[in-house]
Amino acid sequence: MCRLPSRAVRAVSAVPADSARSAGTPAQLRQRSPTLNRSPCHTAVMPDHAVLVYVKQLPDEDMALDEIEDALIEAIEQAEVGEFDGNGIGPGGAELYMYGPDGEALWEIVEPVLRTAALGPGSYAVIRFGEPGARQRRVELA
Repeated sequence: MCRLPSRAVRAVSAVPADSARSAGTPAQLRQRSPTLNRSPCHTAVMPDHAVLVYVKQLPDEDMALDEIEDALIEAIEQAEVGEFDGNGIGPGGAELYMYGPDGEALWEIVEPVLRTAALGPGSYAVIRFGEPGARQRRVELA
Protein backbone atom coordinates (compact mmCIF):
# COMPACT_ATOMS: atom_id res chain seq x y z
CA MET A 1 0.00 0.00 0.00
CA CYS A 2 1.13 3.51 -0.68
CA ARG A 3 1.84 5.26 2.62
CA LEU A 4 3.00 8.85 2.44
CA PRO A 5 3.93 10.93 5.47
CA SER A 6 1.66 13.97 5.57
CA ARG A 7 -1.57 15.53 4.39
CA ALA A 8 0.33 18.55 2.99
CA VAL A 9 1.64 18.61 -0.57
CA ARG A 10 3.88 15.58 -0.62
CA ALA A 11 7.38 15.59 -2.03
CA VAL A 12 8.97 12.21 -2.60
CA SER A 13 12.76 12.16 -2.43
CA ALA A 14 15.02 9.46 -3.79
CA VAL A 15 17.87 10.36 -1.43
CA PRO A 16 18.40 10.18 2.33
CA ALA A 17 17.30 13.25 4.29
CA ASP A 18 20.87 14.21 5.24
CA SER A 19 21.88 14.58 1.59
CA ALA A 20 18.64 16.21 0.38
CA ARG A 21 20.24 19.65 0.04
CA SER A 22 22.53 18.47 -2.75
CA ALA A 23 19.98 16.21 -4.46
CA GLY A 24 18.42 18.84 -6.71
CA THR A 25 14.86 19.78 -7.56
CA PRO A 26 12.05 17.21 -7.80
CA ALA A 27 12.25 17.47 -11.62
CA GLN A 28 15.98 16.71 -11.53
CA LEU A 29 15.32 13.73 -9.24
CA ARG A 30 12.72 12.37 -11.70
CA GLN A 31 15.20 12.66 -14.57
CA ARG A 32 17.80 10.70 -12.60
CA SER A 33 15.30 8.12 -11.32
CA PRO A 34 12.46 7.38 -13.78
CA THR A 35 10.95 4.87 -11.32
CA LEU A 36 9.62 7.81 -9.30
CA ASN A 37 6.82 8.20 -11.87
CA ARG A 38 5.52 4.62 -11.98
CA SER A 39 2.49 5.00 -9.69
CA PRO A 40 0.38 7.76 -8.12
CA CYS A 41 2.41 7.28 -4.94
CA HIS A 42 5.69 8.00 -6.69
CA THR A 43 5.23 11.40 -8.24
CA ALA A 44 7.31 14.45 -7.47
CA VAL A 45 4.31 16.33 -6.07
CA MET A 46 0.99 14.72 -5.15
CA PRO A 47 -1.84 17.11 -4.34
CA ASP A 48 -4.16 15.74 -1.70
CA HIS A 49 -7.52 15.17 -3.26
CA ALA A 50 -9.76 13.35 -0.83
CA VAL A 51 -12.86 11.26 -0.39
CA LEU A 52 -14.14 11.77 3.13
CA VAL A 53 -17.02 9.56 4.23
CA TYR A 54 -19.28 10.48 7.15
CA VAL A 55 -21.11 7.44 8.51
CA LYS A 56 -23.95 8.35 10.85
CA GLN A 57 -24.95 4.89 12.05
CA LEU A 58 -24.01 1.25 11.44
CA PRO A 59 -26.11 -1.79 12.40
CA ASP A 60 -23.13 -3.53 14.06
CA GLU A 61 -20.58 -0.75 14.47
CA ASP A 62 -17.39 -2.77 15.04
CA MET A 63 -17.91 -5.56 12.53
CA ALA A 64 -19.53 -3.50 9.77
CA LEU A 65 -16.89 -0.74 9.84
CA ASP A 66 -14.03 -3.29 9.65
CA GLU A 67 -15.65 -4.97 6.66
CA ILE A 68 -16.22 -1.66 4.87
CA GLU A 69 -12.64 -0.53 5.51
CA ASP A 70 -11.20 -3.85 4.28
CA ALA A 71 -13.23 -3.60 1.06
CA LEU A 72 -12.16 0.03 0.53
CA ILE A 73 -8.48 -0.77 1.12
CA GLU A 74 -8.60 -3.65 -1.34
CA ALA A 75 -10.37 -1.62 -4.05
CA ILE A 76 -8.01 1.37 -3.69
CA GLU A 77 -4.89 -0.81 -3.71
CA GLN A 78 -5.99 -2.80 -6.76
CA ALA A 79 -6.81 0.33 -8.73
CA GLU A 80 -3.70 2.19 -7.48
CA VAL A 81 -5.65 5.44 -7.10
CA GLY A 82 -4.42 6.49 -3.66
CA GLU A 83 -4.64 5.30 -0.08
CA PHE A 84 -7.07 4.58 2.72
CA ASP A 85 -5.73 6.65 5.60
CA GLY A 86 -7.87 5.49 8.51
CA ASN A 87 -10.94 6.51 10.43
CA GLY A 88 -12.25 8.62 13.24
CA ILE A 89 -14.93 7.12 15.47
CA GLY A 90 -17.02 9.08 17.91
CA PRO A 91 -20.48 9.24 19.46
CA GLY A 92 -21.93 10.81 16.30
CA GLY A 93 -20.69 8.07 13.97
CA ALA A 94 -17.50 7.46 12.01
CA GLU A 95 -15.41 9.23 9.41
CA LEU A 96 -13.33 7.41 6.79
CA TYR A 97 -10.37 9.14 5.14
CA MET A 98 -9.08 8.35 1.64
CA TYR A 99 -6.56 10.38 -0.35
CA GLY A 100 -5.09 10.36 -3.84
CA PRO A 101 -3.94 12.55 -6.71
CA ASP A 102 -7.36 12.53 -8.45
CA GLY A 103 -10.51 12.81 -6.34
CA GLU A 104 -12.83 11.76 -9.15
CA ALA A 105 -10.78 8.62 -9.94
CA LEU A 106 -10.70 7.73 -6.25
CA TRP A 107 -14.48 8.24 -5.96
CA GLU A 108 -15.11 6.08 -9.01
CA ILE A 109 -13.36 3.17 -7.27
CA VAL A 110 -14.83 3.56 -3.76
CA GLU A 111 -18.40 4.49 -4.68
CA PRO A 112 -19.53 0.90 -5.50
CA VAL A 113 -18.12 -0.33 -2.17
CA LEU A 114 -19.90 2.42 -0.26
CA ARG A 115 -23.21 1.95 -2.14
CA THR A 116 -23.33 -1.75 -1.19
CA ALA A 117 -22.36 -1.13 2.46
CA ALA A 118 -24.99 -0.91 5.18
CA LEU A 119 -24.46 2.76 5.96
CA GLY A 120 -27.04 4.36 8.17
CA PRO A 121 -29.43 7.18 7.24
CA GLY A 122 -27.73 10.54 6.84
CA SER A 123 -24.39 9.08 5.72
CA TYR A 124 -22.61 10.97 2.95
CA ALA A 125 -19.29 11.43 1.19
CA VAL A 126 -17.38 14.59 0.36
CA ILE A 127 -15.11 14.53 -2.68
CA ARG A 128 -12.51 17.26 -2.28
CA PHE A 129 -10.48 18.32 -5.32
CA GLY A 130 -7.29 19.54 -3.62
CA GLU A 131 -6.15 20.66 -0.20
CA PRO A 132 -8.64 21.74 2.51
CA GLY A 133 -10.59 24.72 1.24
CA ALA A 134 -10.54 23.49 -2.38
CA ARG A 135 -13.69 22.86 -4.42
CA GLN A 136 -15.68 19.90 -3.15
CA ARG A 137 -18.84 17.94 -3.88
CA ARG A 138 -21.18 16.21 -1.41
CA VAL A 139 -22.79 12.88 -2.31
CA GLU A 140 -25.59 11.37 -0.21
CA LEU A 141 -25.07 7.66 0.50
CA ALA A 142 -28.13 6.66 2.48
